[in-house]
Order: sequence, then C-alpha cells, then structure tokens
Amino acid sequence: MAAGSFSMNDRPRYALRFISGKYQGGEFPLRPNREIIIGRSSDLDMVLVEDMVSRKHAKITTDDHVVTIQDLGSTNGTFVNGEKVRKADLKDGATPALTARKVGAHPPKAPKPAEPDKE
Repeated sequence: MAAGSFSMNDRPRYALRFISGKYQGGEFPLRPNREIIIGRSSDLDMVLVEDMVSRKHAKITTDDHVVTIQDLGSTNGTFVNGEKVRKADLKDGATPALTARKVGAHPPKAPKPAEPDKE
C-alpha cells in the first residue's frame, strides 16, 4: 500500500467534531483499530493547547464497532454527556468533554465538492 493511501477498512467511521471553544468546527477523523492520546503535550496524537487540559489527558480507542474514551488520570477529569467518567463507550452524537472543551462523536462530514474556477 502506498504512503498516504488507505484501504476500505481504514477509512474513518467516526470523527470528533469540536462543538465549542477556539477549535469549534474542527474535526479529527477516527480510524478503526487505533489509539489516540489527547492532551497538551506536543508529542501526542491530538494536541489541545488549553489550560484545563492535562499534558496527557485522555485516550480514545476505536475498533470496528465502538469508540471508547478513557481518562488518563487528568487533573480536571473527562466527561461524557455531562457525567465524569474514567472510561466510557461513545455512541453516535455523544458529547465527550475534556473539562470545558466539548467535542462530539459523529460520522465524518462528507468532503465539499470543489468549486469550478471562475474566469
């Protein structure tokens, strides 16, 4: 498989969509059978530059059927639909939050078609 190409099994089934704060509208695709570590540290998979987010805050794991979020001992906690959790499965439309930062778990948005060149 060439660099940058994906098999059908590797296509994102879900994405984390930021629904509030300075990252609002951004989307992070979640590919199957992966782990994503989230926090402030620059060497992580998803870096959030937020005072209330721990250096190594949470882990999201995916498989073919479920997306799970797990708190990694963060100072301010990890929440799903307003409830503090250590570990929880995310259903479509769930609202996980790293402190005040809310993101939604949804199927990824379809790419917008390219607009024709105007002359």
